[in-house]
Amino acid sequence: MNLEKTYISVLLFGRDRSVLPGYVVSRTNSLIQFLVNESLLGSVVDSLGNKLDEITDVAPISNFGQFRQVDLKAPGIMPRKKVTQPLNTGILIVDSLIPIGLGQRELVIGDRQIGKTSLVLDVMINQA
Repeated sequence: MNLEKTYISVLLFGRDRSVLPGYVVSRTNSLIQFLVNESLLGSVVDSLGNKLDEITDVAPISNFGQFRQVDLKAPGIMPRKKVTQPLNTGILIVDSLIPIGLGQRELVIGDRQIGKTSLVLDVMINQA
C-alpha cells in the first residue's frame, strides 16, 4: 500500500497473526489471483474467494480451475442491432412527437397520477 526507502506498508489477506512488524518478506512478482471454477457460479464470495452463502453451496470449491487476476476488465455488454422498424403506439400525440423504434427501450417518467401506467398499457394493447 505504501513504498518508502526504508519500509513498506502491505495489505494482508488471510492469516495475519503469524506476521509481525519487522519481519523480512519477499515479493512474488504477481498480482492477486484467485482460483475460479464452475463451483463458484451463483455463489457469493469474500475477498479471498471463500464462499459466504450456504444456500447455493451444492459442491465444495475444488482445486481444479484456472487462476484469474482480481483487476481484470469486466466483459462488455453485447452489441445490439440498430433500430430499423418503427413502433406505432396507437396514440396519435406520442407517435407524432416521439419517434420510437421497435426494440428500443424507452423510459416513461413523470409525476404521480398522470397516467404513465395507462399509457404503457394502451401501447401494449395496441401492439397486441
